[in-house]
Amino acid sequence: MTDRPAVPQPLRIAAVLLTLVIFVGTAGYVVLEGWSWFDAFYMTVTTITTVGDGQPAPLGRAGKVWTVVVVVVGFAVLTYTVLALMAYVIEGQLGRVFEGQRMRRRIRRMNGHLILCGFGRVGRAIAHEFAEEGVDFVVVDSDEESLEQAVRDGITVVRGNAADIETLKAAGVERARALVTAVDNDADNLYVTLSARIVKPDLSSSRARTGPTPNPNFA
Repeated sequence: MTDRPAVPQPLRIAAVLLTLVIFVGTAGYVVLEGWSWFDAFYMTVTTITTVGDGQPAPLGRAGKVWTVVVVVVGFAVLTYTVLALMAYVIEGQLGRVFEGQRMRRRIRRMNGHLILCGFGRVGRAIAHEFAEEGVDFVVVDSDEESLEQAVRDGITVVRGNAADIETLKAAGVERARALVTAVDNDADNLYVTLSARIVKPDLSSSRARTGPTPNPNFA
């Protein structure tokens, strides 16, 4: 599983629909009333938003009919857009976008860092050791609850499947000095290592040993 899109699908659909309505509405006034593109755009926007701040010129019968169409369709699309935007903000997606941008800026500044794949029980213990030693590292995981805990701990994270090459690139694998896999499944650990070495063949990697004191051993 790769990172989810920064902008959710409902909001993208709303933006496309609103742009389409404004363009079609503007073109309609240009064709039917012979207005300039600016006047037609102005009329379309004020009609959709129900501001109604006057007309650039008197409307003919065709223009009046077109205005009714623009009002009905445009207001419906605008309402959908506002609701989608409210849901986007309320659900915390906007905060996640800013958080993701902040994390990407951090990772771009890293060089010779470690990548820790998995933030379960073992991964958290390893991260604690890294933090105590002052090591720069990035956690890669797809579990939202684990990632939220990592963020609360002040750890740099990347959301996604660590076996996915694009996710590893987002974690700066090309500049990393080593990778530690702490994923529960041995097969997944192998896939993670293989994916990382596709991007950087000389990357040191290890699977964290479980036990009272988990310890990564690099190979």
